[in-house]
Amino acid sequence: MQQSNPSGAASLAPLAPTDILEEVTISVPPGMVTVQGMAREVRSWKRDGRGGVFGRLVMGNRALKFHAPLEAAPQEGEPVVMQGRLSVREADKSSDTWYGTHEIRLEGKVVGTWQPRSEPVPIANIKPRRQPLRLDRYLEQHDIGSLAVLATDTACQDIRSSLIQAGVHQHPSFFRIPFDNADRFLQELDELHLEDVSGLVVARGGGGGWQHTADNPRVVEALMDLELPLYAALGHASDMNLLDRFADDSFHTPSAFGQAVGAAFERIEEQRYLYERVKDLEATVDEKDQSLQEHHHYTQHITERLAKGVARLDKGLYVRWWVLALMVLGGLTAGAFLFEGL
Repeated sequence: MQQSNPSGAASLAPLAPTDILEEVTISVPPGMVTVQGMAREVRSWKRDGRGGVFGRLVMGNRALKFHAPLEAAPQEGEPVVMQGRLSVREADKSSDTWYGTHEIRLEGKVVGTWQPRSEPVPIANIKPRRQPLRLDRYLEQHDIGSLAVLATDTACQDIRSSLIQAGVHQHPSFFRIPFDNADRFLQELDELHLEDVSGLVVARGGGGGWQHTADNPRVVEALMDLELPLYAALGHASDMNLLDRFADDSFHTPSAFGQAVGAAFERIEEQRYLYERVKDLEATVDEKDQSLQEHHHYTQHITERLAKGVARLDKGLYVRWWVLALMVLGGLTAGAFLFEGL
């Protein structure tokens, strides 16, 4: 199928999203998974003696939809641990995420609770410097080597291990920096050479003392003043701090950050594969179009030659008829003269 552009030249019609999505597969971990978060938007339903509870498990800026039986469902705002199986389905207009293509849902039940830390109150004079850039979008635009990871030894090892397990062979640049004291952190941050860096990752495992640095407004402002995309991987799953709230994207642990990089690389590879497929299809269509044009020109050439041949043939027959006519007339005239002579 072709469509015309303003210049009048034919161009390849764009593919519909469904054509691309047919090439995409989404997989979820097999078997049972355990997920924790804050239960939000909890609502129940009953019909024909059956019922259930729907809602979202929220942790930081991420959320996962869930469905649980009435007898093992969370309450609104409850910090719960749920166990079940993940499923993927196409989103439609009956879903509140119908504007997307797919949604992931946990089918399970509550198996425990956890104790969250109280969230710090944001300092009034800390304001976002620009629009957030999620990690997967960053990796679409930049090489992973352009990331600088400010981390402890343990966090560096966790990230490296996660990247290796995810099959990512490229690594960001690692800078070891202390977290036990905000003043020392700021001093070493000021001494770092970050000229070739396009994004920052601040990573630290759980433990005592470091929370004061992550919750320090001066630390958060200093990092944001660098005007670079900022990603936080601080603490364990139950830790929430001031830096998490102002980061472009946050992860519960350094290992979770490494896994997110691996997942982003996998999606980027799938997109690159689809892009190459589309390019190959465009090239094939262009070749077929060129072949058809050449065939059309050849057919037109043959038609013109045949027309000229027919015209010459008609002209030759016309001349022959006139010669024959003259010969007949000439013979009649000669006969008349002979007749008068007699």
